[in-house]
Amino acid sequence: FFMICSAAIHELGHLLASKICNIRLKGFCIGLCGGDMQISSSASYVSDICVYLGGIFANTVMLCIFHKTAFGCHNASYALLNALPISELDGGRALKSVLLCFLNPYTADRICTYVSYITLFIVWQLGIYLFFKTSSNLTLLLFCVYLFTVPEKNR
Repeated sequence: FFMICSAAIHELGHLLASKICNIRLKGFCIGLCGGDMQISSSASYVSDICVYLGGIFANTVMLCIFHKTAFGCHNASYALLNALPISELDGGRALKSVLLCFLNPYTADRICTYVSYITLFIVWQLGIYLFFKTSSNLTLLLFCVYLFTVPEKNR
């Protein structure tokens, strides 16, 4: 229940940021394992960055309000995972928009791809370590397997 609420707050953070930046969304949905949004073309990369980071900001606000509760902990984990610079996550999308402010699209894409794979490899190693250390926690490892299997066209 807390994870679904954290996902809903995260996606509402994106929605609020898009309204503030006057950006139309092509798609927006919230599901059991999280949510997804697609930004239509915006006026600037800075606006894109604000929208991508809006969900992380919303979860961080909830963490500050509910910092000593399980709900705060779920918001912290949701914000942290989404902040990772992995192409499919908000952190990776924001990183690409930042790079596009200074670099051509090809170079920005290449840098994001390398950073994404390096970060994913490190998180995958952490998932393996946690699985063998606790001999029961498979969540982070499965999350990494999912991200490894996302089609290349989305990267």
